Amino acid sequence: MKPYADTSFLVSILLKTADTGAAFALWRQIGATPLPINPWRRLELRNAIRRRVFTGALHHHAASSALRLLDDSMGEDFFHQPLAWTSVLRRAEALGGAHTEDCGIRSADLFHLAACLENRADVLLTFDGAQAKTARAAGCAVLP
Repeated sequence: MKPYADTSFLVSILLKTADTGAAFALWRQIGATPLPINPWRRLELRNAIRRRVFTGALHHHAASSALRLLDDSMGEDFFHQPLAWTSVLRRAEALGGAHTEDCGIRSADLFHLAACLENRADVLLTFDGAQAKTARAAGCAVLP
């Protein structure tokens, strides 16, 4: 299986959230394969962790540990996946034109879905309801 995990899923792997148990169970269920991290997702993921410090949901030291865990896990649990940026952006625009009015998906999530499809992933791993709805509407398999 060739999964694509969005930021909501990856945050649940790196931090203790309400979805952490489900994320690890699903990751094991699909074979605990290394998950791809593209440059956009790395930025969004790292910033999502830092933003939790700003909102008071996470202490600075816990955020630093999660960021270190991400860096230390590259090559083992995660791997760098390059992007064909223009193709991904064009696909994101097409997906937005086809689905945003019905599904309410945000631009960043359109980008993830487009990257998933452009990199020929078999399944999108997400806890984001609008993203999951859009992915299914676009014919993409979604877990959970």
